[in-house]
Amino acid sequence: MNTEKLKKEIVQIARAAHNHHWRATSSQPVGNTQAKIVTETWQKNVLSINPSRFQTEVPVGGNIHERMDLIDNSNRIAYEFKVSGKNPKHEFYKDIFKVFAYNFNNPNNKLQKLVFITEPAGIKSLQNSGLVSSVLAMSSDFNIQIELKSI
Repeated sequence: MNTEKLKKEIVQIARAAHNHHWRATSSQPVGNTQAKIVTETWQKNVLSINPSRFQTEVPVGGNIHERMDLIDNSNRIAYEFKVSGKNPKHEFYKDIFKVFAYNFNNPNNKLQKLVFITEPAGIKSLQNSGLVSSVLAMSSDFNIQIELKSI
């Protein structure tokens, strides 16, 4: 399967998990529980495509206690899924730094791309941010491509 087709399928799997398990809520504990279920469902379903190709909850490395949601080892792509589209900027910046840290800690197996997935409102918020636009424009200076994908 080619990279673009696979990427599209991974986003569709995220959309299906989101549609099945996510309900907007004002309760943070309920939202956190739902987000965990959505993410785990998405990860499990992507792993079923090819368990040797994908890894979930991949440690960034070093003394950093962060994990990548999903890595495609064949194409060196990290996928990060912000289930709620609310306030996506913090998670977006954190995920970029997780990729930088991962690459620093894995110099012979660097990630080449970050695909950030969230709800349409979150993508719109990111696209309307001057700072995010600047980060996207200069990402190649850091040898990483960044894509925003809406579920």
